[in-house]
Formats: sequence, C-alpha cells, structure tokens
Amino acid sequence: MFISKNTAQRITNAYKQPEGNICKEKVSEISLDGGSVCLRTGEWKQFKTARINGQYHIARFKEDKALVKKLQALSMKKPVYCLGDGHDSVWNVINPLTDERIEILDWYHLNENLYKQKFEKEILEFLESLLWMGRKDEVMHVLDKDNNFRKYLEKNYHRVVNYEYYQKEGIPIGSGAVESSVKQIAARTNLSGARWSEDGVRKILSVRTAYLNEVFTRS
Repeated sequence: MFISKNTAQRITNAYKQPEGNICKEKVSEISLDGGSVCLRTGEWKQFKTARINGQYHIARFKEDKALVKKLQALSMKKPVYCLGDGHDSVWNVINPLTDERIEILDWYHLNENLYKQKFEKEILEFLESLLWMGRKDEVMHVLDKDNNFRKYLEKNYHRVVNYEYYQKEGIPIGSGAVESSVKQIAARTNLSGARWSEDGVRKILSVRTAYLNEVFTRS
C-alpha cells in the first residue's frame, strides 16, 4: 500500500519511539558534538548528539540537563574518556558527568586550527609534531600572547594530551564517530526546504537515534 510522505511523517510523529538499549556494558568512551536544524521561524538551532563506546547514540534538542541525566544513568568505567571539540556547549554537558573522567580535545580539530596559522609549512609541521606528543607548553612559547591559537590552547590546556601515546594504547583521540552520527541525523533533519517545530525536532531525533541504535530491522 502506498502512502504519501506527509502521511508517513504524521504516523511517525504520533508514535513514541524508544531510543533502544543504550549501552548495557560499562561506558569507557563518550564523544559529543552538535548539529544544526532549521526551525519554522527560519532560525537555525543546535541539537546535541552523544556517541557511547563508539556504538550507541543519544540526541537531545534544547535539553542539555536531560542529556546529562541520561548519560549519568549509565554505568561508567574509571576513568571514562570524553572527547569533543573546543566548543563550550560540548564541555558544559561533559563536565557534570563524573569526576573520574579524562577529557580529550579532538586531535583533528586541534590540528585543523593549527594549520589556520600563517606560518611557513616547516614551522607548522614542527608545531604539529610537538602537539602530537602533548608538548603544548613549547608550542605556546612560540606564539604571541594575543595569538588566537595560543588562547585556544590555554583554554583547553588539560585536554591536549599525548596523542602519540594514547593512540599506541588504543585510547580514542578523535570525535569522528559522533560527527558521523550527527551527519546521519542531519541527513533527515536538513532535507531541502525542511522547517521544523521544536516538538517535531525532538520526535525526529528520537526516531533517528532509534534507527542508529538498530531498534528497527534494516532491510
């Protein structure tokens, strides 16, 4: 039986879909990132997505406290590795989770920001090698006090780790997994011409995370 896209959307909105089982095992890794969705007012607002142990997904729109509560309910290892970029909105969710955490600034965002600096290639490569080993003090020594990248390092000082060592130990150094989750969610929310009510955003996030958590049988 054929039904229109609008009918399918109404059926979806009327059905309260659970997110699925969110990580029954102990949590060793949480990565967090944000995506944007266009509301009916024409404004673009952010939703946040957490990816747990590289596998399970939780997404919330304008409900940071609910997201924190959902994550805190999980059983966590000591320590738990928390990954994100340099945005305060990400770390504001991570900070309340547990005191026994190790925060890691995503290596790829760090490296991307480094290469925005107007230095010669040889200098950039040298600074990159220092950051790879977590030697941020030496990098900051090279930069002027009013340099934006230096301020970025100072702000995220404790999150800039020895990436070389972490990678060798099998500890995650990038938040690419959760960025992939955000893109998969945004593939639905950001359809051409799509405009959402706040309630509609929450419902579609629930459906998309249920899909990513394999609640639905995929054909």
